[in-house]
Amino acid sequence: MKQYLVCLWLLFLTSQAFTQSTLNRDNQKPLKIDDQVPEILLTLLQDGKTSAVPLSSFRGKLVIIDFWTSYCPICLRSFDHMEELQATFKDSIVILTANIFESQEKIGLRMQLPRLKDIRLSLLPEIINTEDLAILFPHLSVPYHVWIDQKGFVKLLGSGNNTHVQKIDDFLSGKPITFIPGELNACAYDTKTTLFINIDGKNGGKDAYYSHFTTFQRKYGMGLGSVIDYRDSASQTIRSSFINMELITLLQHCLKGQSDPIWGKILISPSPLRALEGFTLQVKDSLPYTALCLSGKRFITDDDIAASEYCYEQVAPLSMSDSLRLSYMFNDLRKEIRERFDAEVTMQTINLPAYSIIRKSPLKLPRSPLAARRSIKKTENKGTNQFINQSLQTAIVTSMGYFFKQLNQYVVDLTGYTYDIDIELPIEKNIKSIEDVRHALSPYDMDVQWTTVKVRSIVIKDRH
Repeated sequence: MKQYLVCLWLLFLTSQAFTQSTLNRDNQKPLKIDDQVPEILLTLLQDGKTSAVPLSSFRGKLVIIDFWTSYCPICLRSFDHMEELQATFKDSIVILTANIFESQEKIGLRMQLPRLKDIRLSLLPEIINTEDLAILFPHLSVPYHVWIDQKGFVKLLGSGNNTHVQKIDDFLSGKPITFIPGELNACAYDTKTTLFINIDGKNGGKDAYYSHFTTFQRKYGMGLGSVIDYRDSASQTIRSSFINMELITLLQHCLKGQSDPIWGKILISPSPLRALEGFTLQVKDSLPYTALCLSGKRFITDDDIAASEYCYEQVAPLSMSDSLRLSYMFNDLRKEIRERFDAEVTMQTINLPAYSIIRKSPLKLPRSPLAARRSIKKTENKGTNQFINQSLQTAIVTSMGYFFKQLNQYVVDLTGYTYDIDIELPIEKNIKSIEDVRHALSPYDMDVQWTTVKVRSIVIKDRH
């Protein structure tokens, strides 16, 4: 019996020798495109069960590793998409998930938070021994995807937007693919040289002062390395180089002095796309201006991002005023939009229906004492939250945010409170009607009214 047990133990050790990681963690460098992945032993968790699987056991299939964290809403929302891809391509691919930033215990605790109670984790196999992966595939942002081909070579390192049906289908068919690299894999933009030289190595700016507009540059990744107001005393110029940014972001920059302050007073928005506030898009196709228009409708691919982002560079005299430089930039963008998309950009005043939080009299709440410690204290027996040294916006959103979101309307703070105050409001579950809101605000001489707020908006409209 002892001999039998010894033989089993030796057999186990022998099997482990063939399947354990061959990674030398002290000397291993991060992998690049076309590097072969060394043998590593993966501990996979699925359906509450764990199994040890060598990475090489997936040879012959495209392996996609989906790196995520529980702090990333996009990651959590994309699990359904990844599961659909696995079901679509069946045995041709293997999709694994991995989280190098959080332990399984921390993930479990975080997923118990009330705001995540309706979110489920992926049904795909989860790699729970991530030490080797963190060395081989370091990254700063998520979702981050790694593709390993049928022979064990790295073929993609980058944004989760790269992983979609068309690209997987092209790859499995042997077609060449393009992708948006991750921040650690992207080509570093040389901030000391112009966009012309960075793109093609040539100095396309023959004049001392110029502006240049071009399409998305994949090698720089997603909006990394931009330079704003770079002053060169030798040439007496000031340069701004915007790298891979959406048109709405470029327009926001050059019109920032004209932005209506009302947009900054919005507490609750009916749209999850807060980045689009301040814009009115009256166009047949919104994609050339922002990929956010696709949010909630379908998965946003790397091709969508490439279609909505651009590079813009302006070199102007150092003596030129900021306002004049921004006006030139706005005119450049208007010209590009007119010529490329046959649309016009204007600033217009629009009517915004909204619930407005107002003061009923000129009297103001006292400013919270500077020495007061910022805190939110829940009083269980009263069913309220005491907001100490907090902004009114924080108090309203915390106490009444869930109720207002169900109304699917704008909520605007018109009280004029720009400083921190002390206020006690009902906890979220005790606000069930507009009357509840009014009753809660009344002791502080405030009210809520249904109004139409006039606000300046950037309007983009098709010409025909």
